[in-house]
Amino acid sequence: MRALFFSVLVILALVPLAPSILSDPLDYGFSIPTWVKNMAGWWSDDKIPDSSFIETIEFLIKDEMIIVEIPDLDSEVANEIPLWVKNTAGWWSEDKIHDITFVSAIKYLMSQGIIHVEREQIEEAKCNFKGKEVTCPSMKHTEEIKEFHIVVNGGDCCFNWTYVGKQYVFQVETFDEYRGSPIDDVAITAKIISKDGELRYNFGTISTEDGVYQNSITIPSMDWYAENILSVTAEYNGIEKTVEKEFDVFRAESKLHCVKILCYTINSVSSVVDDGTTLLDAVLGTAIYTIGGSTYVVAASEDEHGIEIIDISDPTSPTSVGRLADDGSKLLNKSVDVAIWYDTEQDHFGGGGTYAVVAGSGDDGIAIIDISDPTNPVYSDGFEDQSGSGCDADDNNKTCLAHVSAVATVTLDTFDYIVGAGYNDDGIEILDLQSGSPVQAGRFSDTTPGSNGCTTGTVCLDNPNDVAIATIGSKTYAVVAAARDDGIAIIDISTPSSPTHVISIADDATRELEQTFGVAIATIGGSTYVVAVGYLDDGIAIIDISTPASPVYVSELEDGTHTGRCSAANGERCLNGPTSVAVETIKGLTYAIVTSKDERAVTIIDITTPSNPTIVAMMYDDNDKMLSGAKAVSIATIGGSTYAVVSGWSENGIEIIKIMHSYS
Repeated sequence: MRALFFSVLVILALVPLAPSILSDPLDYGFSIPTWVKNMAGWWSDDKIPDSSFIETIEFLIKDEMIIVEIPDLDSEVANEIPLWVKNTAGWWSEDKIHDITFVSAIKYLMSQGIIHVEREQIEEAKCNFKGKEVTCPSMKHTEEIKEFHIVVNGGDCCFNWTYVGKQYVFQVETFDEYRGSPIDDVAITAKIISKDGELRYNFGTISTEDGVYQNSITIPSMDWYAENILSVTAEYNGIEKTVEKEFDVFRAESKLHCVKILCYTINSVSSVVDDGTTLLDAVLGTAIYTIGGSTYVVAASEDEHGIEIIDISDPTSPTSVGRLADDGSKLLNKSVDVAIWYDTEQDHFGGGGTYAVVAGSGDDGIAIIDISDPTNPVYSDGFEDQSGSGCDADDNNKTCLAHVSAVATVTLDTFDYIVGAGYNDDGIEILDLQSGSPVQAGRFSDTTPGSNGCTTGTVCLDNPNDVAIATIGSKTYAVVAAARDDGIAIIDISTPSSPTHVISIADDATRELEQTFGVAIATIGGSTYVVAVGYLDDGIAIIDISTPASPVYVSELEDGTHTGRCSAANGERCLNGPTSVAVETIKGLTYAIVTSKDERAVTIIDITTPSNPTIVAMMYDDNDKMLSGAKAVSIATIGGSTYAVVSGWSENGIEIIKIMHSYS
């Protein structure tokens, strides 16, 4: 591994902005006697008359101990010295103000004709600068330290961004732009501090040599240095300036794994945490949508009963822009899942728009929210369960949305529908959106509810927890994860009014389907697959459903045995307690992105060859991410790059993770 270095450039500029006292005997060969300040103090205390003070100042200027530009006289001159000038002299004598402020008062007296100095005396004054006679400059003022410029070196394929044990070098350069030369003997004090001001590391004070200060530090741990600040203070000629630069680069931890000729990285780029005004407590569902050239994530909050909309167009700097909370009438109580519906037919709710379809578990209903304006989400309509728990197929008056746990949207023959999973109803509800308000189109429930387990020959719909839509040939299917039944149900919804159970795939001693929490659909090589996560089996299952009536269990990948936090370095896996899965194709390769609640982690699995799923990258919570209680995961493509948006249920926030691979 190569070390990662960065350099910092700080410019200490000397530019002619204002007159001041020259007090550098090494550069100019003169200094201000200490008795001058004593006299200024006596004058301010009325111990000497104005005339004595004025004569003293005129002497200093004529003798080139104070060098100022001679101003043009004002048309109206003062008859006496203002009181504020005397106060300024007194403060200067007590070192309460800088030389520059005192000289400004002197210049004022000159502009008023109270101090008389011939202009040519100043213009012809000569100074000794490093052995050479030069025209005396009219000032000497340390302005400000310029902006930091950071260069990060390193990193082709297989470069490990783990910071622990790596050395970071920063360099400060001090330069006099007025004379075009570096400044020596500038006192540089460097510290690392936390955002709340806690001292993390003190480099001490070192003077520049040839205008350069360089120091380095070896990072002992990621946690300790995450989101800290490098503070550099430069002191020169009595003026002190401080520049602070956040170690943004520390935020980008990478986990990398190389397989064959490919290198994979998973980089945490940013996070959003609930701040008391946002609705991000216990986020259980996320969805991505794009509008007006910007990309947004909609987060469904279980504890704050609503949705938060976050602009992630710049994934490194996400911004919360809008929110909508339940008020008792919006079917948003315990919002646990969200899907996006684009009204492409423009015949709903007044014509067109983009909507968030939200599962309000506590309200046993589904809310439809207009999010066309992300800053102002508006409740449009909803559908509430009509019958409570139990939706037997032989009862025409019942609906299947009790404790609704998941939602999906689907278009069938150009018409739009919502599919909702009723966790306590052991079934699914299909809602028709054609009439302008959602109405029941069809439903399907478990034939043996409450049986706690199923077989491949029965219906697996006890406690449905997730639903995905698959189109195979001319048919459309709802693929449902049944947590209590430890299995998956495939339901033909091509005719929404009469959904039909095709088959279920049940757990057994060899499958990773115990307490199936999540499902996703992958199309690979012309075949259709279900990727399912078994929460209690600590693994994933891949099932070929290209022929829905005859599914084939293809492969699986389980967590393995380890104690404590997973470690890629030890060959361990981060699949303990998986909760959700998303599928994405990146550069022709197909990946399953899996969240693990118990592991507080995200795992990237290459499923391009479904029979041989391979872990290519992992990331776990190291106390600077929103991955504790990792639940929902959604995928966004922004600027040609792929990002996973993960909800940290226990952290009350979301984490944005960049997924990359490159050929070595």
